[in-house]
Amino acid sequence: MKKPEVLMLVTGSLFEQIFRQKTLEKLDSFAEVITPAEKGAPWQEFLSTAEGIITSWGSLNDITEEVLDQAPELKIIVHAAGSVRKCAKFAIPRGIIVTNAASAIARSVAEYCLGMTIACLRSIPQHDKNVKEAQTKEELNKGRQHIQSRGLFLKKVGLVGFGNTAREFAKLLQVFDAEISAFDPYADDEIMEQFGVNKCADLKELLSSSDIVSLHIPGHARHLIGKEEFKCLKDGAILVNSSGGAVYDPEAFVEEVKTGRFWAATETDPFGGMLPSDSPIRSLTNVIVTPHIAGPTIDARWMMGDCVVEDLRRFFSGEKPLCAITAGRVEHVA
Repeated sequence: MKKPEVLMLVTGSLFEQIFRQKTLEKLDSFAEVITPAEKGAPWQEFLSTAEGIITSWGSLNDITEEVLDQAPELKIIVHAAGSVRKCAKFAIPRGIIVTNAASAIARSVAEYCLGMTIACLRSIPQHDKNVKEAQTKEELNKGRQHIQSRGLFLKKVGLVGFGNTAREFAKLLQVFDAEISAFDPYADDEIMEQFGVNKCADLKELLSSSDIVSLHIPGHARHLIGKEEFKCLKDGAILVNSSGGAVYDPEAFVEEVKTGRFWAATETDPFGGMLPSDSPIRSLTNVIVTPHIAGPTIDARWMMGDCVVEDLRRFFSGEKPLCAITAGRVEHVA
């Protein structure tokens, strides 16, 4: 029986990071993998017979409606990364299955959220600054007395959104006996119950009652958190943002966080990927800012490869892919 042709569009060092040898052997066992980079030909030349396509960061942008017009045999696109919304909107109506590796990515993002939460609770940046600036033990001890450290055990944690990442974060929080609530109008009550999470029907109520608030919002949900929502945060609260895109209003965020009444850890996405040169955040010690690094670390990217290859295996074996995006979910995914 002829194996289905699968077009591999992931190349270079990213290919090496995502696909382990054992994963590639698994892929070869059920598919004829076409790697245009090895054949020295444009990948478009192989579209007419491809039944599957593997993409990752960068390469999914190449899949347009015009490309799909040239791929009459195409049945499935698996994306070894997270954001598939744009492609899924025009591929799914054609009957093409689209999957992503969001479930694999979620574990790494949840790890980031936990790390940022503990760093804020323990005031790690302030302690670091104090140790590096103090010239005597007296200065060190004096500075230490003014820095408050807290723990995560038994804290009230509010999750805004309850997709893959929020669920993985909820798992990590269970060891701390945290009281977890979530606001997500689209999540099933039963799923929240499975994770021991209380459903909150009002966003502002969640923000005002939580010791820690973690944002898990699709990047296209622009400015869901604004001036009024930031003011709902209780004094001493911690806000963690690992969502891609401008999910909160950066100006409203700056105005509220510079009061010093709460901690925050955020990626730079809401600021367009870069803090303005005159941003007050550059001098604030109650804000931790990172670039877009919440996703899989280099040593964990193989999980994405395993995820998409397993979905390909399932599909070509007549089984249901685990991470397929349904038509009803397209508007709610990244």
